[in-house]
Amino acid sequence: MNYTGRIILTDDISEAIAKTKQGLAASDFRVFNENDPLKIKDAREIIRQAHLTSESKKTIIIAAQAFGEDAQSALLKVLEEPPNNIEFVIITKNKNALLPTIRSRMMIELDRKEKTLADFELDLYKIDLEKITHFLKANTSKASNNDGSNNDDTDTSSTNANDTKDSTTKANSAKDNSSAKASSTKTNSTKDSRIKARELVQSLLFALHKLNIKLEEDELDMFDEAIVEVDNYRKIQHTLLPLLLMVHNKIRVKQ
Repeated sequence: MNYTGRIILTDDISEAIAKTKQGLAASDFRVFNENDPLKIKDAREIIRQAHLTSESKKTIIIAAQAFGEDAQSALLKVLEEPPNNIEFVIITKNKNALLPTIRSRMMIELDRKEKTLADFELDLYKIDLEKITHFLKANTSKASNNDGSNNDDTDTSSTNANDTKDSTTKANSAKDNSSAKASSTKTNSTKDSRIKARELVQSLLFALHKLNIKLEEDELDMFDEAIVEVDNYRKIQHTLLPLLLMVHNKIRVKQ
C-alpha cells in the first residue's frame, strides 16, 4: 500500500516535533497546533499552506493536543492526495485520537520511551468490587493531595505616609509572587497527577499481559481511550473504573 504520510505515536509531542525537524531548513517545514486542539479553522489553514506552490519538498507537521472530528474530516482529501512536494506528519499521543480513515492512509511509527512500570497495586485474580472501591478512593485521595497548594498571606504595616506607599507596593509584589508560585506549583502537581494516572493505566495493561489474559480489540481500545481521557484531565477514578470492572468480569469468566 502506498502511504501518503506518517503518524508518529509518542509520549512527548515537543520532542517528536524536534526530531522530525532535524535536518530540515526553517523554510521547509511548518508546525501546526503544538499546544492547542486542532479546529476547523486550523484545517483550512493547513490546506491553504499545502497548496502553496513550492519547488522544494515541504513537511507539514500537525501535532495537536486533540483533534476535532470536523477538522479531521476537512483534511481527509488533502491527506489522501497531498500536493506535489508535500509530506504530512501527524504527531499524537494516541492513535484513537484520529479517524480510522486517516489512520489507514498513513504509516504509523512508534516513538515511545521505554520505562520500567511499577507492578499494578491490585492482585487481579483476587479483585472484587470492595477492593476496587478502596483502590479508587486511595488513588483519588493521592491525586487530590498532589493538586493542593498553600498560599502565603503577606501582612505589612507602616509608620508614616511615605512608608505606607512603599509597604503597599511591596505587599502587592509579594502577593503577585506568591500567586505565581502557587499557580506554578498547582500546574506541576496537575502534571504529576496525569503522569501517575497514565502509569496506572499502563501498569494495569502490562499486568494483564504478564498474566496471559488476552484482550479483545474493543477491550484494547478501552485502554487507548483511557489514555486520551487522562491527557484531557479526566478524574482518575472515572478513567480506571470501567477498566477495572471489565477486568473483574473477565477474570470471573475465566475462573
